[in-house]
Formats: sequence, structure tokens, C-alpha cells
Amino acid sequence: MRKAQYELNKLNAIDDFVDPGATSNEPEDKRSMAEIAREKRLKAEQEVENAKNRPETVEERKARLAAQRDLLRKMKDEKRQAELDDFNNRLGDQK
Repeated sequence: MRKAQYELNKLNAIDDFVDPGATSNEPEDKRSMAEIAREKRLKAEQEVENAKNRPETVEERKARLAAQRDLLRKMKDEKRQAELDDFNNRLGDQK
């Protein structure tokens, strides 16, 4: 019983519960969802533009080229496997 009470007291000490009905000191956001989405879109577009304007670092280039190489290898392997399956199917039909 003491262990259960100890565990309960330990859980009660954690103060991470936020009462949704409680008043907060933060002002309420009165913007519509469309306005919020528009602001997020503009921010994302601005980040993309900033990324385009700055030169690519060596690490970024290396990562991009490695990803591109891996994708091309995967596509080549899939194409080779499809051709092999097609060849084996045709060979099996002839027998």
C-alpha cells in the first residue's frame, strides 16, 4: 500500500497537465485557418527562395549526389529484374 501511495504522490508531483478550460496569459489567436495557411505557405516559399540563392555546401552536394546515385541504382536494378522476369517467362513459355 505504501508503494502505491508513493507512486501516486510521484505522479501527482508531475505538473505537466494543462487544463484546456483554464485562462492563459497568452492572447487568443483570432486569425482564420486560411490566413494561418497563407502565412505558412509564404514562409515556406521564402525559405525555398533563400535556399536557392545561397551556394550549395560540399556536404549538401555530397548528400544530394549520393541520394541521386542510390535512386538511379535502384531504378536500374528494378528495370534489370523486370527484364529478367520477362525473359524467364518467355523462356518458360517456349518449353
